[in-house]
Amino acid sequence: MNTEIEPVIKKIKKLFALSTSSNENEAQAALLKAQELLAKYKLSMRDVNDHITPSKDVSKKFTDITFKKATWKGLLASLIADNFSVYAFYSTRGSNRVVFYGLKEDTETAAEVFEYAVEFITGKVRQLRQRYYRLGQSAKGLENDYAQGFIVGLKQKFDQQKQENQEWALVLVKPQIVIDSYQEFEKSFKRSIDVGQKFLGHSSAWQRGIEDGRNFVMIAGRLGQ
Repeated sequence: MNTEIEPVIKKIKKLFALSTSSNENEAQAALLKAQELLAKYKLSMRDVNDHITPSKDVSKKFTDITFKKATWKGLLASLIADNFSVYAFYSTRGSNRVVFYGLKEDTETAAEVFEYAVEFITGKVRQLRQRYYRLGQSAKGLENDYAQGFIVGLKQKFDQQKQENQEWALVLVKPQIVIDSYQEFEKSFKRSIDVGQKFLGHSSAWQRGIEDGRNFVMIAGRLGQ
């Protein structure tokens, strides 16, 4: 099957699953959108049914990203989780490791996008620090403010994409099996991690972060292509 059509079929399958929702308005909207995509791409139900369905197993995906003081990483993880149908939590052993929880395919995608975003942010901050040092300016709190701005910009990007492509708002609803499983799983949590952030005064870095977040192109993101 054409690899360009596979993501479309995955969306259609998820929309049909949502069409059985107990929420009548949500179910109707999902069904209409699925029918619209079938017509747009000239697909039949046989095309959809013959496509191999991804695993429905709920799993955890441990990332390589940890933090102690850089709590912006937790905020970024939560934003990405909300836009990839998964949850984010932290495995705490000395430091906080970011973990995604959901369907296997979704957690792997979220983790890849998250790790790439962190790499992007830290690379940009390195460049900004060098500029600050050359100008004899303090770079204390620079990473925090740039990252906060980036997260604001990335959220704006996600929101805009969902407005322009309304089917995404439906597709990104977490599967009920993930919701139920996570609600049971989180009962085992012993404490919560505060990822609140304070602005530390680098207005230009914050604004630059917003612009970069809006323009961020995700190497694996279903919403970033």
